[in-house]
Amino acid sequence: MIIQFIRQIPFTTLRPLNNESKILKTLCEKSKVKTQNFKSVSKSKSLLPLALPLLFLMLISCSKDSPKPKEMVSFPTSPTKVISEDTAIGLKGQLHDFENFPSKFVEARTISVWLPKDYTSHPERTYSVWYMHDGQNLFIPSRSFIGVDWGVDETMTSLVDSGKIDPVIVVGIYNTPKRTEEYSPKKAFDLVPDEVRRGFIERFGLRMKPISDEYLKFLVNELKPFIDSTYRTKRDPANTFVAGSSMGGLISAYAICEYPSVFGAAACISTHFPAGEGIMIDYLEKSLPSPENHKIYFDFGTKTLDSSYEPYQMRADSVMKRKGFEEGRSWVTKKFVGDEHSERAWRNRFSIPVTFLMSTQP
Repeated sequence: MIIQFIRQIPFTTLRPLNNESKILKTLCEKSKVKTQNFKSVSKSKSLLPLALPLLFLMLISCSKDSPKPKEMVSFPTSPTKVISEDTAIGLKGQLHDFENFPSKFVEARTISVWLPKDYTSHPERTYSVWYMHDGQNLFIPSRSFIGVDWGVDETMTSLVDSGKIDPVIVVGIYNTPKRTEEYSPKKAFDLVPDEVRRGFIERFGLRMKPISDEYLKFLVNELKPFIDSTYRTKRDPANTFVAGSSMGGLISAYAICEYPSVFGAAACISTHFPAGEGIMIDYLEKSLPSPENHKIYFDFGTKTLDSSYEPYQMRADSVMKRKGFEEGRSWVTKKFVGDEHSERAWRNRFSIPVTFLMSTQP
């Protein structure tokens, strides 16, 4: 019994005590000994020799039985790789790879940070930041899913050189084997009827519940603070963009709805609205941010997987209008006849969402 009581003593009580009676008082309190009996207990000369060895045993027991605290996440202090125009064919600007970037919310992954060509030569300049999903598909063809990258570095460089946008930083967030779980909007998924949810799981290989909320916590609470402290960034929502294609389009829309004070604009390219029979559209109806200080871009093609998107996108467009988004000003939807669902198509039209979202013109 005494061992059980002693093991319940908080570890903080094991600091040096002024006298032996404090030890006995702690034992009495944990043993539920009545206060009026404390004096008689403290006078006992037989309990103290027993208590001190048991306290020592408790130290050993605590080290074995007590749950270990979660390890603190240690973020990198420098890139794993620095890739320049001299070392990668076709690359414009500079790429910083952070391999196995840690998180307490989701699995570690590679983060590729693209810097414009003037980043080093203009130390006084700060930059807007684009956070883009499926980061391995953005900059270097050999890393891309189909061997064709988005050419994000080339598009951004061209737009800057032509004076259409100011220089920006792009953060490419690699996907993982849990891509579907990370990109499936949790609060929209919760609205799906059970039978539809089961079909979605079977069709798209969802192995577990969506972890998109954890993924967004990683972006907002870990990755963005790291980027802002490592690079010269403009940190306000008006200069913080999120973008992706397909399921990446869904999670981009989800991000601006869930964190409207972080993201000011979202590019949702070939958005996979058919997931969950369009349940994300119902979520948008309830959760869209204010059109006064947010901009959203949608688009779709007409071939391969994109061929099924138009009816869903029309529903989403109706929601945008009802929620006060003005087409051509705070929101736009583009249809690209003949475009397929692939990096090839997204590469060819990526300049359009960038120009629209970064334009300050009414």
